[in-house]
Amino acid sequence: MEPDAVLFSRSDSRFVSKNTCMRPLLPNKLPCQPMFPMGLLLCVLSGCSTMTPKYQLDAFSPDDNWHSETGQISDRQATEDMTGWWRKFDDELLNQLVQLTLANNTDLKTAQLNYQLARLDQKYAKVDGVPSVSATASASESISHSSSSESFSDGLSASWELDLWGNLASAQKSADASVAASLETLHYSQVSLIAETASSYAELRSAQENLRVIRANIAIQEQSYDFVKWQKEAGISTDLEVIQAETTLEQTRASLPEYENTVNQAMNRLWVLTGGLSDGLSRQLREYVALPAMPASMALGIPADTLRQRPDVKAKEFAVKVQAENVVQAGNQRYPSFNLTGSLTGGGTRVSDLFDLDSFITRLATSLSYSLFDGGTVKKNMQSQQLQLQQSLLDYRAALLSAREEVENALGTLSSKQHKQKALQLAEDSASLALDLANVRYEAGLIDFETVLDAQSTLLTAQNELATNRGDILSAWIELYRSLGGGWQGLTSTTDGLDA
Repeated sequence: MEPDAVLFSRSDSRFVSKNTCMRPLLPNKLPCQPMFPMGLLLCVLSGCSTMTPKYQLDAFSPDDNWHSETGQISDRQATEDMTGWWRKFDDELLNQLVQLTLANNTDLKTAQLNYQLARLDQKYAKVDGVPSVSATASASESISHSSSSESFSDGLSASWELDLWGNLASAQKSADASVAASLETLHYSQVSLIAETASSYAELRSAQENLRVIRANIAIQEQSYDFVKWQKEAGISTDLEVIQAETTLEQTRASLPEYENTVNQAMNRLWVLTGGLSDGLSRQLREYVALPAMPASMALGIPADTLRQRPDVKAKEFAVKVQAENVVQAGNQRYPSFNLTGSLTGGGTRVSDLFDLDSFITRLATSLSYSLFDGGTVKKNMQSQQLQLQQSLLDYRAALLSAREEVENALGTLSSKQHKQKALQLAEDSASLALDLANVRYEAGLIDFETVLDAQSTLLTAQNELATNRGDILSAWIELYRSLGGGWQGLTSTTDGLDA
């Protein structure tokens, strides 16, 4: 074959041009040089590439004009207030449950594995631009009736795709952004699971508080029932009053199973969240403990930019960056691809021939691949990626608006429950005083027993509503911090052991 032979072949609607050289490797003599036009073409085309599309995420940022009342604090202060927020309830069991969730929850472990996979992709994206090298060796023997022969061969081959358009750099940026998005998804899993654990614990303690109130009222109503039965035997009360007292007592007892079931459901949820509760911890949780005290001071001043730091919003931001690089890579499909290949082969009829320099043959080649006609596939892919970029920007804006809505709702719920608590406390105080007065007036013979029963029912209702609202306030605080994306900050074990 001539040293500078030019070969053209057609495969898959692509023309391939090669500058190929084959000759024995001679001492002190350089291999043949590639054709000058090919080198010139590479220099000219190397100035072509698709630029990363520009987009403005700041245009989607909400302002500080909150519908709900908030104070004014800095981003730094907001972050400090959200770090380990559940510890501010000063409840050791709650702290223990959160730690168990962070250590054992299966959903969180899945998010950690997804982060590891993204890190793996990022790691190997860096080696895509490295030439690939392979080695071969063979030996064969041919035997016939009259003779036999042996042959040996070995060789090295290498190939390298020239990254003239920045595809490899774009792929690396995309992998980096994917890792960042996966990390934010991991953070959001932590935020959600911490809040869900705290909410389940609040639900448990709230139901136990309701049970305490109901059992205390049952004890009072049992005394009233026994008292009115004694009066009936003494000829003072009537059968109607006995029946009325019994009815009130049994109606109160009937409300116990509902709250007992709520306790069981909360325990079951905590068991799943923490990956299983020990017998000792389960016994502690089933024992009555008052609701955690509300912190004297928690963050209510919320800078609007805090929402952009929410992990799920940040994940959408990095998804935009990934899609922007997809646009770059789709655009670069319009340009030809270039490959450099080389091989070094040797062989002979003896093993020693494998090490004989005169027997080696070298091959150096450059190839160009360019689609002359693809039916609009490349153009369609470019347009598709650009539309997906617009979609990812809308997803980011939707996540930001949803975060704003969740915070506004949490603030509104917290404010309304706090105002309701004041009214319910006054109602409970009045109902308790009314029952005391009813008992005095009944013992004086001024009112009938039905009035006393009504006063007992009114007090039970007021106390139950007060206990339920205390639990609702605690849940509202938890939801506020979840909606702000609080919880993952300050966790030193976020990715410990995942980057190894």
